[in-house]
Amino acid sequence: MKILCPTDFSSAGNSGVEFAASIARALNASLDLMYVQPMHVTEGVTMFTGRELPSVLESKEVEKKLKDISQYTAKEFSISCDYIIDFSLSSFENKVSETSRNFDFIVIGTNGAETLNQFYNGSHSYKLAKLATCPVLIVPDGCNYTKFEKVVYATGYRKNDELLMGQLKDFLDIFKPELIFTHVSLNDSPADKELYGSYCRIADEKLGYNGSISFDRISDNDPCNAIVKHLDKVKADVLVLCMEKHDFIYRLFHENLIKNMTAYDSGYPILVVHK
Repeated sequence: MKILCPTDFSSAGNSGVEFAASIARALNASLDLMYVQPMHVTEGVTMFTGRELPSVLESKEVEKKLKDISQYTAKEFSISCDYIIDFSLSSFENKVSETSRNFDFIVIGTNGAETLNQFYNGSHSYKLAKLATCPVLIVPDGCNYTKFEKVVYATGYRKNDELLMGQLKDFLDIFKPELIFTHVSLNDSPADKELYGSYCRIADEKLGYNGSISFDRISDNDPCNAIVKHLDKVKADVLVLCMEKHDFIYRLFHENLIKNMTAYDSGYPILVVHK
């Protein structure tokens, strides 16, 4: 298994590196740290002066730091750890997502939404999870690694939704945890209870997991807060959410659960899988 961990040397980035290294050690996987060096349009002027680009000069300092961290991580965790520095005129999320095509797993540290813009439009970790095709583990700053022995998979399943669980199956095959399927709805109507019953039957059939499985239901007009309380109650190790591609009308009138959960520090790592 190959794990990619983007970092910016911040406290949250360092937490992500430690968490990723712990997983790599547990799975005997390789780890690559990644730093995205931004390039600015104005650097085109420098090219004609014969001087070294400012981004290149900065990357030399970054490379020394990244090399030191990767060597320390390899020694401290007894794993294979390398590093990647890439230049980008596009966004950080685009570059990491593009690189991740050669990896099985992304681990990224986060301190939630730092600005109002990120709160309403999504944090860096959310945008990366939205673009990536492999699973993305979002680790809150200061969150310590523990074995994934109890996992909560939360979903707002609606009637006629298609449950494609390929990446969830892969995760379960690797870690073999106790799995708690949790259906989240805003209402507690008879129709919602009937929907929950349908979801339980379909999810159990589609997943076909041989490990321990249980089902639970949350009905609350504040899903994010309710999920965190649920995680505390069952003493979960990680929350799993599925990135779903909804149409514009759905997004206009419904909250995006993953965006909201990653906007603030829940205290739990969040694994985003994709359909």
